Amino acid sequence: MAVAVVGLLLFTLGLWGQEFVGFETRFAVFAKEMLRAGVSIFPKTYGEPYPDYPATSTLLIWLGSLPLGEVTKFTAILPTAIASALNLALTYRLLSYVSRQWAFVAVCFELLTATFLVEARAISLDQMLATITLACFILAYRRDAGIASSERWLL
Repeated sequence: MAVAVVGLLLFTLGLWGQEFVGFETRFAVFAKEMLRAGVSIFPKTYGEPYPDYPATSTLLIWLGSLPLGEVTKFTAILPTAIASALNLALTYRLLSYVSRQWAFVAVCFELLTATFLVEARAISLDQMLATITLACFILAYRRDAGIASSERWLL
């Protein structure tokens, strides 16, 4: 749990006043349109459906933006930052059964990977998919390893 909290702080620190750049502007427009017009199956730009992307990421940005009533860089990055922090926690959890030292090294290795850090601080559909994939791998590994069913809820 501590790994996830530290990761979330690391990935969201300093995002509050920043502007959207590049690829992120597209998702900011999607989320602003969703705040204005409501939820839809596909993201929309200026009232027209944009079926190149699923609405999942936009929906998560929309949910994060609801309390503030506006889309900011922080609320847009928050779903990816949470997924990346969970990825760190799941990596630690997977390897902690073997060795806590190796689990710590694996998390440090993830944090020292430039692409992981860049994606964790951006709007990234890939980070969410990687976290879901890692969670499925852990569930399959634990089933094959015979981990007690009472501990399964801990993942």
